[in-house]
Amino acid sequence: MRKFAVQDGNDIYYCGTDGSAADAANVIGTWTTTDDNKIRITRTGGGGTTDVEVDWCFNDNNQLSLSQNGKEIIRLTGTDISPRYRLNKNSLQVDPDGDMDFAFELQCIWGLTKDAKLQIAINGTVSKLDGYLEDEKSRFRYWFYDKERPIVPSNLIFDGKWESVDKDGKPVDVVTDRVRLHYVLTDPKLEDPKAPLILPGDAQVDSKKNHLNFTYNYESHGARTLSFQGSLQLKPNWTLSFSINDTQNGGVRKSKIEIATTFDWSQGSGTIQLTVGSTKSANVQTLEIGGTIKAKIGNAGINMTFNYLKQTSGGIQTVTLATAVTFEFKNGAILISYTLAGKNWTLDVTGKVVKENYVLVGGVSIANHPQGKRLGGFIGIRW
Repeated sequence: MRKFAVQDGNDIYYCGTDGSAADAANVIGTWTTTDDNKIRITRTGGGGTTDVEVDWCFNDNNQLSLSQNGKEIIRLTGTDISPRYRLNKNSLQVDPDGDMDFAFELQCIWGLTKDAKLQIAINGTVSKLDGYLEDEKSRFRYWFYDKERPIVPSNLIFDGKWESVDKDGKPVDVVTDRVRLHYVLTDPKLEDPKAPLILPGDAQVDSKKNHLNFTYNYESHGARTLSFQGSLQLKPNWTLSFSINDTQNGGVRKSKIEIATTFDWSQGSGTIQLTVGSTKSANVQTLEIGGTIKAKIGNAGINMTFNYLKQTSGGIQTVTLATAVTFEFKNGAILISYTLAGKNWTLDVTGKVVKENYVLVGGVSIANHPQGKRLGGFIGIRW
């Protein structure tokens, strides 16, 4: 146990990291913190309480520091003290010496910087923790070390849910640009609107699990990943719908992220490529979904199906992407036409076709081709 002294007028109180409070000679009671982060001395035997003004912050070494009148009183670090931190309804719980016999609470306003540092404001004093986001259960979980004693990391698991936002940070029902995710705290007032909890980069799809993840390369901690658990549904209108599951013991409430995409008909099999939005641009985001593309010739033309894994459903969901596929030569380009959910689609696939796939016999006819050529293969399929 360590002790530190706080002063209220002419009175000095000696507070222990075990929660005890004493005057110059004797233990007089206990201490804790108030809703406005003051230290409250409670005297035993009905002797009343005293609230003492103090200042809290984290220093550049990720250590919690207590000050009064601009002078540091105690820093929670050292060989004889290993504090523990956790969150309870997004309030910071501090066990000052890590022995689980006493803890106090600090009310904080939370934010995330552009370089993924966790911002903490306590009574207007802003600190930045140099740590990283990492979790395998969809949670907004932030890890950090005491830089002077990097033995065991602390981690804070926030309570809230995920939502998709646009480039300006405004919520969107359906993503049409890039997949940006924001973590909405259960009590939104605990988030700094000037530093919202928006991931500093685009979420992608893990094609092995067919769900979203986010990887960020931290200057001090290397590449770290947030993995989202749940299920994927590929809707007939090419919308990807990700359902992020509830997490037990606090953390994430059920979230749904929907992304409007365009099927890219990329060559090869094993994954399917979808571009975010209905039009392509120079910086368009491409998402890859793991599965298997299959094609067969039927009475209506070529039937295309795509079997994709739904990680949480325990099996493979078969989705019919297109039917009655035809190829046409127009204005020097090869177009593919198909019907999906009763709607006709046409895409330029000239760049997806390699020269040796043109054959004079067999294969599939290319309508209006001046030399009457046929297509011998497409997206890895040969006839």
